[in-house]
Amino acid sequence: MRRRQFDCIARLGDLHRRAVRAARRVARDQGVSLYLVGGTVRDILLGKRPTDLDLMIEGDPEQFARAMAGLLRADWRYEPRFLTACIFIEGEPIDISRARRETYARPGALPQVFPACAAEDLMRRDFSVNAMAVCLAGPDRGRALDPCGGCRDVRAGILRVLHERSLTDDPTRILRGIRLAARLGFSFDAATRRLASAAIRSGIVRRVSADRIRQEIFLLLKEPDPAAALSLGKRIRLTDAILPGLSSGRRLSDALARAREYGRLVPERDRREILLLCVLAFSAQPIEAARCLGLSGSALDAVKVMSKARRSLARRLTRARPSAVVRVLDALPLQVVIALASAARSQRIREQMVQYLKRWRSVKPKITGDDLLRLGFAEGAALGAALRAARDAQLDGKATTRKQQMLVALARLRRYPARGSPMQRSI
Repeated sequence: MRRRQFDCIARLGDLHRRAVRAARRVARDQGVSLYLVGGTVRDILLGKRPTDLDLMIEGDPEQFARAMAGLLRADWRYEPRFLTACIFIEGEPIDISRARRETYARPGALPQVFPACAAEDLMRRDFSVNAMAVCLAGPDRGRALDPCGGCRDVRAGILRVLHERSLTDDPTRILRGIRLAARLGFSFDAATRRLASAAIRSGIVRRVSADRIRQEIFLLLKEPDPAAALSLGKRIRLTDAILPGLSSGRRLSDALARAREYGRLVPERDRREILLLCVLAFSAQPIEAARCLGLSGSALDAVKVMSKARRSLARRLTRARPSAVVRVLDALPLQVVIALASAARSQRIREQMVQYLKRWRSVKPKITGDDLLRLGFAEGAALGAALRAARDAQLDGKATTRKQQMLVALARLRRYPARGSPMQRSI
């Protein structure tokens, strides 16, 4: 690792290099030691450009972040409970942590943290490949820290916990482990796999708050191949505890890829819910799985709607006309439609649903309510039904012109009294 330590900054992207320059200046001004740490060092050793920048200091993180944000004209926030801060440069988060040690009041609880030196901090981390640092400023500038053999494990492609209680102290490390293993193509070493299996069998995962598990799942769904991570989780029976009844494999992988594609049709804030719904569509017990993740309110309602709809969808859409497809799918929340379209087994049904998402749901008739009002018809439900009939005829290719759609609407209204003569001859 020492041979590579001097080119680590060169491997960073422009924004991260700018952040490091500012951090070094603040570290010199405040007389504190600054380290590049964790996953950033790991990715550099793998020859990758890090997507995240993790910095560690032996000093006051609030004071450090305030000064660094001032230099960069950036927003920032401080979390005193964990001695961490985050600076946002052009929307990109830069994590800063105080070197610390931690204790756990009970298995699965959030840790209590206390200031410590850099070497102690590395010893409390999750896996050896994340327990490396390079000093960027301070008396040890240029020195690489690797007390747990992380560099060796990077070369071997293994994930190894640092002590026997690691996965019972914080069971979310198992989720982080399968996420990291899938991303890097690594595997758990034998001892870590044994400890993970023992922790899962003990039921300790269920003692972690649903909110923490849900946030880890959302992070997993941001991975390039989340289905690979879920398959790893299934092999060690982790998904039995947090996503009961999950069926993983190639079909789930393909469905999640489609969910990402179709998700571009909705605002970005809704896309992670679509991915989660897509995963739950592959569970034999989607409502129970949703409750394990702490879903409630509209999110849980969406799972219930999806669970009910998927049982009848194939029957209702097979050989259905476009207008019938629209009527069925308009009754469902859009995120549910996207999740079900992504997970559909039948290519024919999936194609219908994609047509709905991309074209049919946006179709409007060429006539309006004003056109019918001018002919003497009164406002009300009958007017809406007439416009829907015109739209149905347009979707089904039976009335493509304005005149044809007007005739369809008038036929639908023929039983209702008008304020005056419809004057059908005028069209």
